[in-house]
Amino acid sequence: MKILVEQGIVKEKKRTLAEEAALPTYEVVHQPKACEDCGKIVTNRVCNTRKNNVPYPHYKTNCTACHMYKHPETGEFNLTNSAIQHYYRTKHK
Repeated sequence: MKILVEQGIVKEKKRTLAEEAALPTYEVVHQPKACEDCGKIVTNRVCNTRKNNVPYPHYKTNCTACHMYKHPETGEFNLTNSAIQHYYRTKHK
């Protein structure tokens, strides 16, 4: 573990006096890197996928780093929330 701490991949969590007797705990240090879709520098990119039923059953995926939604046809994260709602409302008319 000391090697990983020296390389900056993990860091030791701060402990209270009650936790001093226990073994040390570590957390992963996420390295900043460019987002694959928006290009912003992010440390921990998370994409949330939700199932929606209105106007018909479909899944929406959004990136928490850039707050954009994945376009269902192209697969790129380039739609805002209102744009993706408009897309699904007008798609099957």
